[in-house]
Amino acid sequence: MQALQALSNNIMETYFSLEAGFADLDGASAFKEGEFVYLLGECFLSDKVDDIKAFSTSRLWFTYRKNFAAIGGTDLTSDQGWGCMLRCGQMLLAQTLSVIHLGRSWTWERNSTDESYRRLLKMFQDKRTSLYSLHQIAKMGVSEKKEVGQWFGPNTVAQVLKKLVVYDNWSQLAIHVAMDSILISDDVKAMAYARPPSTYLEDISTPRAVEEEEKTWRPLLIIVPLRLGLTVINKCYLTAIQEYFKLPQCMGILGGRPNHAVYFYGVSNDKMLYLDPHVCQDAINIDNDSYETIPSNQDCSEISSKPISSCQSHASQTSMEYVSNPANDVTSTTSSPPPISTPEDPEVDATPTTALPEPLSDSEGIDDTSPGRSSATSPSFDPFDDSSYHCPYLMHMDFETLDPSLALSFLCTCEDDYTDLVQRLPEILNASKPPLFDLLEKRPFGFPKFVPYTDFNDSKNINEVNEFEDFGDSKFNSDEEFEVLS
Repeated sequence: MQALQALSNNIMETYFSLEAGFADLDGASAFKEGEFVYLLGECFLSDKVDDIKAFSTSRLWFTYRKNFAAIGGTDLTSDQGWGCMLRCGQMLLAQTLSVIHLGRSWTWERNSTDESYRRLLKMFQDKRTSLYSLHQIAKMGVSEKKEVGQWFGPNTVAQVLKKLVVYDNWSQLAIHVAMDSILISDDVKAMAYARPPSTYLEDISTPRAVEEEEKTWRPLLIIVPLRLGLTVINKCYLTAIQEYFKLPQCMGILGGRPNHAVYFYGVSNDKMLYLDPHVCQDAINIDNDSYETIPSNQDCSEISSKPISSCQSHASQTSMEYVSNPANDVTSTTSSPPPISTPEDPEVDATPTTALPEPLSDSEGIDDTSPGRSSATSPSFDPFDDSSYHCPYLMHMDFETLDPSLALSFLCTCEDDYTDLVQRLPEILNASKPPLFDLLEKRPFGFPKFVPYTDFNDSKNINEVNEFEDFGDSKFNSDEEFEVLS
């Protein structure tokens, strides 16, 4: 009976957490011969499928997770069913930080030993001490009038990320959210030159050096929430979206289908390529320390010392195919490998869940001498395993199936970058009628004065930030018209 219940739970989890309507593009079935594929400003020929897959696999992929420490003040140990837009926000931010710290041409190698890459990835772990964790994003959503466990829309997650980056003094990133479908250059420059606050989370970012007196342009992520239709997206915007993905400043789109949020990173003709968070994987720990466990009936400051084991997220059955990519050291397969049991931890359900397929064993093609890999019994054993943070297959959907609520993003690492963007935007904006959004030099008469967001109005201290207090502006209107996607 217990086995039957476990099987039933597994089937239900698969049904609710996995979107089956995708295609693995081993045969480039979604690409027409001779056409171009544009991925975050990079151009590929459709017959260069391996290059396309290598680029896709190098993006950081964040999905539903389960069995992580409960989010403070709740009993939620999984974001399955409500956290898809939060995960998409993580993917957008991770892409932005990858460009800043790793460069646009960076390519993933499994279990990379690159210190900047590892540091970046650890900032997104599902633990409250990670700045861009699900825990931090969900609790910060309270300042946008979203209770923990509620769905976010593109605008809400943009507003939340804008507040969190204030505490990242490693990246010194600023985020500008352009509301009302208007991008105003004076506002952009004011945000980029605004100085960040002087208080930071020292346990997740290094102390800031002495501030220079002169103003300098901080890397700026511009997010433009849009609504491109009433109930379905207007087809007139397809050409503009195609042109958008050609921009070197392109950082992708937060969007999806109704009640199904995804992160778009490319386009080929009318096919939108995306990363999908709707796969539930076990929470894993890529640090040397054990996961903290916060009992649901305790305040988040009362941390239990009882750890949660680090389960390998790719230990589950699935019929999806691996991308044949050297970074994966595997070949395409549709077999369903047996799950990895975890007898040492009875609290972690070893029942197979919808997640990544089991990679081939060392004897089947993985080079045991590759960087970052060593035997678990070796004195130099490295617990870092990033395989579940890189999507091993390509997914696409037709443009006409998109929900009209979405958000475009641009990264300008310097003022010259923004100047170049302004020069390129007219071609995109003129590609559709009406345009995707309006570009203005100055704020129109009658608009309120723009105040750069650099700190929380009530200046909470560092300990309060760690404990997930509501430190946002409770009077801010998050513009609910964009709350269509989950």
